[in-house]
Parts: sequence; structure tokens; C-alpha cells
Amino acid sequence: MEVSYRRPHIQDLDRLAEIYNHAVRETAATFDTEEKATDHFRSFIPGDDLNRMLVAEVHHDLVAYAGTCPFSHRKAYSQLAELMIYVHPAWQRRGIGSALLSEIHKTDFFRGLHTVLVLINKDEIYLHRVFEKIGYIYKGEMTEVAVKFGRRHSLVIYQQNTSESQAHSQAKRTSSSMSITRLVGSHRPDLSYYHDLYRTIHQNPELGRQEHETADLVANCLRRLVGVCIKPAIGGHGLVGILHNGIGPKVLLRAELDALPVMEQTGWDFASVKRMTDLTDGIAKPVMHACGHDLHMTALLLATETLYACRAHWQGTLIALFQPNEETGRGAQEMVDDGLYDPMKHDVPHPDFVLGGHSMPMRAGRVSTRIGVFNSAADSLRVTLYGRGGHSARPHTAVDPVLLASGVVVKLQTIVSRQINPLDSAVVTVGSIKAGHTANVISDRAVLMIDTRALSEDSRSRILSSVDQIIRAECVAMGCPKEPFFEATSSFPLLENDPGLTGVVSKALRSHFHEAFDCEAAISMGAEDMANLARPVGAPCFFWTFGCIDTKIWDAAEAAGNLLTDVHGELNSSS
Repeated sequence: MEVSYRRPHIQDLDRLAEIYNHAVRETAATFDTEEKATDHFRSFIPGDDLNRMLVAEVHHDLVAYAGTCPFSHRKAYSQLAELMIYVHPAWQRRGIGSALLSEIHKTDFFRGLHTVLVLINKDEIYLHRVFEKIGYIYKGEMTEVAVKFGRRHSLVIYQQNTSESQAHSQAKRTSSSMSITRLVGSHRPDLSYYHDLYRTIHQNPELGRQEHETADLVANCLRRLVGVCIKPAIGGHGLVGILHNGIGPKVLLRAELDALPVMEQTGWDFASVKRMTDLTDGIAKPVMHACGHDLHMTALLLATETLYACRAHWQGTLIALFQPNEETGRGAQEMVDDGLYDPMKHDVPHPDFVLGGHSMPMRAGRVSTRIGVFNSAADSLRVTLYGRGGHSARPHTAVDPVLLASGVVVKLQTIVSRQINPLDSAVVTVGSIKAGHTANVISDRAVLMIDTRALSEDSRSRILSSVDQIIRAECVAMGCPKEPFFEATSSFPLLENDPGLTGVVSKALRSHFHEAFDCEAAISMGAEDMANLARPVGAPCFFWTFGCIDTKIWDAAEAAGNLLTDVHGELNSSS
């Protein structure tokens, strides 16, 4: 079969799909069945392992083979100047794919090929290194172009390291000399798009475990960036956008999807009037992005597009993770438990670093962080105390759960004052007591909602143990007919900033924000579950806060001495 193609010089990834489909059609015409192709390859490649490593792309019931054809059988590919190699995950782990590439290179098979395409199901650093050794550089990829053996595959592109490509690589190597301010300034996207996006997200909040519309909106924003791999429906409605950009560190940036059951009273023209059923209690409630997650999502999407635009100046992998159900402290762990990093499921690359930030009631433009403990470990409990119901005229026949709950509340306050080192910090709060419905009836139960905070694992364990002991002891003292029931409603890990990572990022933040950056922020008793994304892979964390209060509002409140009432009283902090 004679074909006449001009050699393509791919300048961007938009043409990758077209080239891929063209190559598949032409190769399928050469081998119309897998059996014929297998027999053909057996004639010149010895060994069962090598036979099993051959390219096999099923396309409309035709098997397309390419990549290991001898020179006499290159036809379409010799003039198209494209080489496709399929690398199976099992072979990747065993290193066989790398060995095959080396053997092909020894035969000078790559001679004259400007572009090489490799079909793989995960990012493998060793492939980049192998191709670098034989004179090719990573140019990008088209994600999820095929499904093989039930797994989604990406088509990775490598090109000859010509003088132009070498200049491109040099630009990446020397980009560190360009200041972040110049880099961002020269690649900043259209901010009006993100201004409108923020208003849309704010006006359409969704409670945890119900963020499907928000997740769809985020995914559509990521789809605007050709080559970003989107992995949806992780741990509920969580999703990840992955931008592979050559050899380098894999950095995970995280934002949250969910909102709070709060009635908005801002008076904004884009204020939320939405109501949803809270799955925790089945009650319909007003919903608002009162914790800044709308801003976090917008910021991460903007950062992703900015990094995409300036990708000629950096190398590595960006993992933009949008987490569901953060307000309960469960979302990050639910993503991990659902196979976030599992190569047989969602297969997100293991990050080398995990970074995240949170808006705070500070002056807009200010950024703060610290080395070491940043946020507290927090645990929330729902505790049901069982009494014996009766009439208020005959209290001696009842076990009053309201009186029991009152004693418990008072006793719990002795944990911090008498059991925790005064030089440590801790909080025990009873935020809710519910019992009975009328004045002359003694209820048979009371429900307490308890929140605890600690800055060390030792204090955390001591507090939770004491809460349990005090409540059980009070129940025994009151003669309760049934033991109390404890239910954990949320749990946030201690958040600690890695010293080395914090030092590196702080230096960059200082160079951009100057005096508006504070590297000695006070420890917050707020809580974050971001650490649950880092611990399973042993990655260091870095967390920061940034101001979200309009400078005019802040300055006026500061001048009047009303920061505490006019600014800090607003609900806008981490959980």
C-alpha cells in the first residue's frame, strides 16, 4: 500500500488526535486481524515476552499494529515519520518497555523520525529518561485517547531534540532566573472570565456529597486546556486535572468543592438563595459558600491556566485536585480510599509535594504561613445521653437528661483548665444541646454536639479520652438506664508545614509579595484535612492563608478601631 504524507512537525497538541486517528486507519489496513499481525511480528522478533509487548490498538474491530515494523514494512510510518509504541503497565513495572526501546534504538529504527508517539496508561518517568538518552524530549500528551484492557490510555509525544527543542529546554532550565512576578504578569489569563466564574460558583453552592454541578463546572473549565487529563468522580464528586510537562517534581494543589448550610445575608446581587437537603440530618437548609471555597476553586483554576500558559518555563507535573466534602473532614480520605493513587483505579500520580491555601479575614493582598504546626487537629462528636422520661410534676420517677447534659457541659470545661498543660493550647466546645419539646415533660434523651481542638497528638488523645470518661461517669452517677452513644461526625488531622518545603516556597512568596508576606503567622485553631492527601504517599505539606477583605473595608475598619467587629466577626475561616 503506497501512501504519500508530508512529514508533520507538530507545534501543539491540537493536531495530535488527528495524527493518531490517521495512523490507526492506515495501519489497520495493513493488518486486518490480530492473528495476521502476530504471525508477522513473530517472524522477526524472538521470544514470547517481546511478542506480548507489541503495539495492539483495537479500533472498530480492526487491530492496528505499529512501532516495531522492520524497515521494509514501515510504509505509512516511514513517510508519516511517526512511531507508536504501546507500553503495558506490567511491562512498565518490570522495565521491559525500557529494554524494548533500547533494543529498537540499537537497530537505528528511530533514524529520521521527527516525532515518536507512545501509548501508555500512566506517566512513567523512566520513559522520559530513555527518550532523552536517545535524543528525544517530552512535548506533551493527549489524554484518554484509547481504552485498552479496560484502562484509559494517553498518547505521549516525544520529538527530536533539535536546536529549537534544545532552546526550549534551555528556556525551562533558565526560567528560574525570571522572577515569579514577571512570569505571572506575562502569562496571566483574562481575569474577567474568572471574575464571572467566581460569581457563578458563589451563587450556586452545594453541600458536601452533593457537589455534582460544581464538579461539572470545574471539569468544563479544565477542558479548555488541551492536554490536561481530567479524572472525575473520585471519592464522590472529587476530580483531578493533571498537566504533564516533562521530567520534574509532581506538585499537588488542592481546593475544595463544598459549601456550608448557612443563610447568606451579604446583600450581594449574586448572593446565594439556594436550599438543599442536608444529608447529615435530612433537613432542607439554606446553602452558602461561607468558608471561601468558591474563591479557592476560582484561584486554583486560574493558577492552572497560568501554569499551562507558561509551561515552556517549567518542568514537572501539576496535579490540580478539587476535593469534595471538606467541611466534615472526610473528603480527602474518601478520595484516597476510593483509589486516588491506586494504579488500578484512578491512577493519579503520587505527588512529591502537597500544597493548599485558605482565604482568611485579612487585608486583601496579604499572605501568611509558618513552619511547623499550622492548624489544629479537630474532632467533632454527636453524643446521645439516655434518661428516663416523665412528667415534670413527678421528677423523682424520671432520669432528667437535661440536668445530666448540663452537668456534662460544666465538667467538660475542666479538661482544658485542669488536664492540659497551660503552655499548650486546646479547645473543648459544646456547640449544641437538644432535648425535649415542651415545658412540662421530661425528655428521655439529650443530644450534645461536641467539638475539640488540639495542637499535638498527645493532647488530642488525652482530650478525647477525657470526654469519654466524663460523660460515662456522669451517666453512671445519674443512674441512666442505658450507656451513652458516641458518634464521630468529623475528624481533621494535625496540619504541619514541612520545614524544607516551607522554606523554598516562602522564599518565592517573599520575592513576589514583599512586605505583604508574613512567614511567622500565628498557629490557627482552625482545621484542615489536606494532610490526608499527603500522608498515604509520604509527601511533605505546605499550607498558607491569604486575605480576602477588600482593602478599603479593611483600612476603614482599622482606622476606626473596629477590626474585631467589622471584619473578624465574619464567617470566613477554615473548619
